[in-house]
Amino acid sequence: MKSFLGSLVLSFVLLVSFSVFAGGASAGKEEKISKSSGRSTAAAGATAGDEAGLYKAKCASCHGANGEGSAKIAKMLKLEESKLQLTSEGTKKASDSDLLKALLDGRAKMPSFKGKISDDEATKLIQYLRTFKK
Repeated sequence: MKSFLGSLVLSFVLLVSFSVFAGGASAGKEEKISKSSGRSTAAAGATAGDEAGLYKAKCASCHGANGEGSAKIAKMLKLEESKLQLTSEGTKKASDSDLLKALLDGRAKMPSFKGKISDDEATKLIQYLRTFKK
């Protein structure tokens, strides 16, 4: 019985130690919320004047690092991969105002980014995606 209690106490101490260590390791990665904008400062820092960082933070998970689309996300959303490609002729031919509307209002399975990014950031994203080559 004494051995069992000793093992139980040791397990508890190890569990607590691990929890404290894991919590401390992630504490440095916590995002702070800006009081003025309500957005995370980590996201704001990655996007301030940096269209590539903004694209990576908001768009690349679905549209790929260079606008080529993500086969994995297309399959998950049950879409043709071409629907996620920002290098397509359809995207190239679309007006900036059409792309801005899709970005801010959402389109099909794409969520709205209205209120999540500023109008200036949206405009910069569109300028950035115009640089993608097929």
